[in-house]
Amino acid sequence: MELFDTHCHLDFQAFENDCDEVIENAIKNNVTGMLTIGTCLESSTSAIKISSKNNNIYAAVGIHPNHCHECKEEDLTRIEDLANDENVVAIGETGLDFFHNTTPVKMQEKYFLKHMEISANTGKPLILHSRESGEELIKMLKDFFGNEPINGVFHCFTSTKKVLEQALALELKIGISGIATFPKGENVRELIPHIPDKYLLLDSDSPFLSPAPKRGKRNEPANIIHIAEKIAEIRGVSLDDIARITTRNARELFNLKGDNEEGKIAYEIRNTLYLALTNECTNNCSFCSRNTGYDVKGHDIKLKKEPTAEEVISAMGDTERYDEVCFCGFGESTMRLEVLTTVADELKRRGKKVRLNTNGQGSIFHKRNIVPDLKGRIDSISVSINTSNASHYQEICQSRFGEDSFAGLCDFVKKAVPEIPEVICTVVDMPEIDIEKTREIVESLGAKFRVRSFVDVG
Repeated sequence: MELFDTHCHLDFQAFENDCDEVIENAIKNNVTGMLTIGTCLESSTSAIKISSKNNNIYAAVGIHPNHCHECKEEDLTRIEDLANDENVVAIGETGLDFFHNTTPVKMQEKYFLKHMEISANTGKPLILHSRESGEELIKMLKDFFGNEPINGVFHCFTSTKKVLEQALALELKIGISGIATFPKGENVRELIPHIPDKYLLLDSDSPFLSPAPKRGKRNEPANIIHIAEKIAEIRGVSLDDIARITTRNARELFNLKGDNEEGKIAYEIRNTLYLALTNECTNNCSFCSRNTGYDVKGHDIKLKKEPTAEEVISAMGDTERYDEVCFCGFGESTMRLEVLTTVADELKRRGKKVRLNTNGQGSIFHKRNIVPDLKGRIDSISVSINTSNASHYQEICQSRFGEDSFAGLCDFVKKAVPEIPEVICTVVDMPEIDIEKTREIVESLGAKFRVRSFVDVG
């Protein structure tokens, strides 16, 4: 497990006497990456110095909105020079703070604008500070960058759902701090399920905001594990899932090399092993996450080639510890029916529960009923029915089989119900979907019904 703290202040006085020990403790606790943040010229210079001595630590340079009034005009020029240092991967901490009255708003805006210019000129992401200023900060970002995606992170997010939606629309990453563990952090906890995986980051803000159970003590990067645990609890995934997702996001945001394995055939989420057999699909769904990338819970599953049954079995490794194994990738597994059944036979030989996630068009694709091929091999089938009628299905799923695809899907479900122990039809919780009408269709087919989140895949 690897964790990445995207926001700490290792140059602060709180770490003056034991900074090396704090760094060592973080690394011992699986924090393999830390971004130490500058808040003024002196702090930024110190951040670079700390980074230059430690392979696991990177620097951000900037002037905090609450420190602008203490700085000289030429400090901004020096920050711009420092931004080109090889240890610097981000610009900030910058932004707007309307909670503290230390710096006039106009001065904050002037400094923030300069930081945006430095970010644009260097290509390095912004570390954004906002307190009681979310909408104003978003407006300044849009005025400068337009509606184009913005490279940056909304540090220590505590704003409203409206601001969150605006930030996500600009493709900003969202940093979750120890506030998520506070008794009074309910507003942050309520927003965590609404943040798609690819925008989620961990943020200690140490030496401040110590998470439970470390409240009342100096915070340090090692404590981000408690933030990760709380996020995992809220999102219903494992700690390993959150660590993998957030570390991958951090390394991508800061343009750092990682050890992420590409083109995974077998990948773990929670306590399930997933198997990707193909990236081909008979649908081109408008809401499919594949449209924006092949990342699932921090795994890259864009296959380099379609694996053989032997390659899939080899990639599975020891399956003893998994609750189940599921055929599911960014493609339709039943298109490779022979590989699927061969691997399923091996899994049943091992005594594993086997699930299939499918669009339900396997029988149409093979021009025959494939349920007999699945009987005895598959314990649970999850079919993405997605809507309640043929025309809308074709509109949102764009099947190569046209409007006949919905009838074929329903026929597959109807035939599977008496032969497969569990058949579930799922629908994405999008506003344009008539959930109750779809439920009626599913119940008429004899299958179970489940609504799945539009926010995330996996």
